[in-house]
Amino acid sequence: MNNVFDDFHFKKEYIDIFTDKNSTAYYEKIAKNDSQIIISGLKSRINEDYYDLQSPPGYSGIYLNCNSEHDKKHLLGELSEILAKDNIIASFHRFHPDNHTVNNHQNIFSFVAKDRPVIYIKIKEYNINGNLIFPKKTRYTIRTSHTKANFKTSKKIFELHEFYNLYTSTMDKNNASKEYYYTFEQLQKAFTSENIIYISAHANNHLVAGALFIISGHYAYYFLSANSQYSYENGVNYSIIGEAVNQVSHSDVQYLILGGGRTTLADDSLLKFKRKFSKYYFEYQIGGLVHQEEIFNRLNTDAELKAGRKISQFLKYRFL
Repeated sequence: MNNVFDDFHFKKEYIDIFTDKNSTAYYEKIAKNDSQIIISGLKSRINEDYYDLQSPPGYSGIYLNCNSEHDKKHLLGELSEILAKDNIIASFHRFHPDNHTVNNHQNIFSFVAKDRPVIYIKIKEYNINGNLIFPKKTRYTIRTSHTKANFKTSKKIFELHEFYNLYTSTMDKNNASKEYYYTFEQLQKAFTSENIIYISAHANNHLVAGALFIISGHYAYYFLSANSQYSYENGVNYSIIGEAVNQVSHSDVQYLILGGGRTTLADDSLLKFKRKFSKYYFEYQIGGLVHQEEIFNRLNTDAELKAGRKISQFLKYRFL
């Protein structure tokens, strides 16, 4: 198994995908003896004086591996000094399933929570001698839908444009909040990454479905998808995932992480779709660290006073 901090989600290239005019990619690694701490994410401005740090969408989180309490104290102390110098008052983390910092060092966090179930596929169990061993109904849908479109893997610039158009159309149909849309520039950065593959499906000379998958060591990730009504009606979105399983089965990838739902609800439609592929899941965990407590508490208190209500989120000032 590859080291979790070698995963693409921890790399500056991945974080850079999500940067905009208000945020920059941030990465710090501190080592002492055989111990180390790594923190990465989007450094985002709060006001003229302060910043916070947030894991980008996906699976990363602060990573801490230490052999003694003395080393742990030293690493955390040095990290606090660096973050204070950079005016970062707090950090919010989304944890990779192989990042056990959240469980092994829970006492360093201001809050930890299980957010939602995340579905994953065991590749070697679901692709045997080239045959996809999905649940029966899913296997049937993939077999029939595969005749309704032509599938390919490539990343040409005109394909990025047609994928972006279909993606924005999909988001519009799902009534997604504009803050969750990826910009064309962000998708362009993802499209050009060697760690990301693009699988598309065409019917009648039109793009009907497409998806980006991250490939990193023993893991692949269902990163982003777009679908037309034709895709939903003919199950092409099922075959896109089947194509991905076929492709990564010839590599070192052992797990394809499909992700969770759009919400934390048990009957979330996206979660129900992903459950049709696999019985396996893990609990997606999130957590927060406060690095400058007095400033953090003041900003959160001011946010609730301004909102005239209690705000449940960790970074309250982000939810006015």
